[in-house]
Amino acid sequence: RAKQSVPLGDLATFTSGGTPSRTIAEYFEGNIPWVTGADLGDNDLITPRSFITDEAVNNSAVTVVPAGTILLVTRTSVGKVAIADRLLGFSQDITALTPNADMVDIRYLRSFLRAYAPRLALQARGATISGVTRGVVAAIEVPLPSLPEQRRIASTLDDLDQLRRQRRAAIAATTELLTSAFIEDFGDPLRTASHPSAVTLESLCTAVVDCPHTTPSWTESGVLCIRTTNLARGEWRFDETRYVSAETHESRVKRAR
Repeated sequence: RAKQSVPLGDLATFTSGGTPSRTIAEYFEGNIPWVTGADLGDNDLITPRSFITDEAVNNSAVTVVPAGTILLVTRTSVGKVAIADRLLGFSQDITALTPNADMVDIRYLRSFLRAYAPRLALQARGATISGVTRGVVAAIEVPLPSLPEQRRIASTLDDLDQLRRQRRAAIAATTELLTSAFIEDFGDPLRTASHPSAVTLESLCTAVVDCPHTTPSWTESGVLCIRTTNLARGEWRFDETRYVSAETHESRVKRAR
């Protein structure tokens, strides 16, 4: 029977990273990807900005790990995590984890570490550079169901994550379409040149006022007051309505003009 949870240190081997000497420019003219925490994005996206040589690896604390290694940021942006998609080197801001495949599924462990990231970040310490120690990482308790169950959980989470990304992309595309349609019909409001038929908002209104920022005396009936609490999910809700007297309304409008 599998244990309910196992320390991360018992599930994976850890490897530390390093940085080649910045004073030797030739070290950064190779073809080996070398990443820092800033190069790790969402959904296992890794975008290397630097490429180093074999000499840089041989003459520094840099370690090169194969694809399928978990990269966990343990300094600066503590908690970011991704699975390496290629052979690469990494800085000392990252700890590489090589999971024991007989005990834990790599995608399950990555998903768990993503969910654990906020808790790990809270344990970061350091006056200049904030980070967590190897001991803190090794002590993380990982829930450990059977391997088939781990794979099922990982697949479900990956599917949900894919749906989330698609929804974000659809919202972004819709927003861009609406913005383009507005600009085509009315012109770009951020540019100085306005639409030929544009007029000021003031010319279309009998008054443009700002409500005084003090709480009025509410009444059982009278003039309906719209508040931010009445707006929810793009719709007006009037299940919690408030009113002021006609006299209060008139006096506030006069003061706001």
